[in-house]
This record gives sequence, C-alpha cells and structure tokens, in this order.
Amino acid sequence: MRHLAMSYARSGRTGDAEALFVRLLMLDPYDERVHRSRVRTLLRAGRHGEARRAFARWAHAMAEIDAPVPDAEMLPARALPPPL
Repeated sequence: MRHLAMSYARSGRTGDAEALFVRLLMLDPYDERVHRSRVRTLLRAGRHGEARRAFARWAHAMAEIDAPVPDAEMLPARALPPPL
C-alpha cells in the first residue's frame, strides 16, 4: 500500500495518495516514512494548512514514543501558523 501511495503522490494524484497515507497511519501511527511522505505530498499540492496539521500529528506521534521530533524547517514559511 505504501508503494501505491508513493506512486499516486509522484503522479500528482494527491487525493488518492492522501487517502492511502491516512490508512497506513491508522495501521501504524508511528511510521515516520509515511508521515514524511504525507507532509511532502501535501506541500507539493499547495495544501499548506493540511500539511501543517499533518506535521503536527507527526510531531505528536514521535513525542509519544520519545523519538526525535521532526524538524519544522521542512515546512515553508507559508505553511507555518501565523505569529500570535
């Protein structure tokens, strides 16, 4: 399923890829490769708000298992939340 999701992402079928990434994360919420691929796919599609939320879920999942939290620098400035 991961290979199919990546194939969809590479061919621009973001919606199909996103659906598979979500299913994969339901099976294993700590799969860093799937989280990273999901965020990158959403960013490439210009879905910055969704990418930001997916990144937050990824960071939360890694914190739950005391794994290194992903670097927020992978998100472009336009995908970051506005300053308070």
